[in-house]
Amino acid sequence: KPAASSRRTKRQRRSVVTNDEDEEDNMEEDDDGNTRTTPYEAGQIMKVYLENFMCHRKFHIDLGRHLNFISGRNGSGKSAIAVAIQLGLGSNARQTGRGNNLPGLIREGSENPAIIEITLLNEGPDAFKPDEYGKRIIVQRTISKTGSTYRLLSRDRKVVSSLRSELDKMLKDFNIYVDTPCCILTQEESKRLIHGSAKEKYEFFIKATGLKLLHEEFIA
Repeated sequence: KPAASSRRTKRQRRSVVTNDEDEEDNMEEDDDGNTRTTPYEAGQIMKVYLENFMCHRKFHIDLGRHLNFISGRNGSGKSAIAVAIQLGLGSNARQTGRGNNLPGLIREGSENPAIIEITLLNEGPDAFKPDEYGKRIIVQRTISKTGSTYRLLSRDRKVVSSLRSELDKMLKDFNIYVDTPCCILTQEESKRLIHGSAKEKYEFFIKATGLKLLHEEFIA
């Protein structure tokens, strides 16, 4: 390894993300300065890939195990990444605060559909159907001018399911709820929290705490 990498402090050390074919672990230093390996948790987002989505022609980002900062100029597509994660994991256009027109999120001028791929870790005791998916689950959502479709792919990119119900089951297994403000706080949701009425703030509270989801499950 380069000498510079060995001089990283605990605060500076970054998550180590390799190719899908390799093991992906996070190298950290403990309080004594010893390097140790901390595994990722099942359900963690490892990679986001976008094609013809909003302002992105082709884009991908690998995410580390801990806190990730994404910076850039206005209009460079930072918010598009958060929107893609929401849509890729089951949200509709209205829930992202980007209007009700899903095809409107296809990159302007593109004749091809938009593609969102979210790669999730699928290892350990909390893995979801590891015999079928392997150590990675790739959630692919394709958005065309006439609608959208989902596909759940295994680590070697074989299609395991095209059912929305399978996606919902996986998200529930991983306890991922992208439409709650504690998971992703949109600009519209933040405005309601700060400037909204008492009723809107109460609705924000029950969504953020998961009480709304519990209520929906009990009355279902």
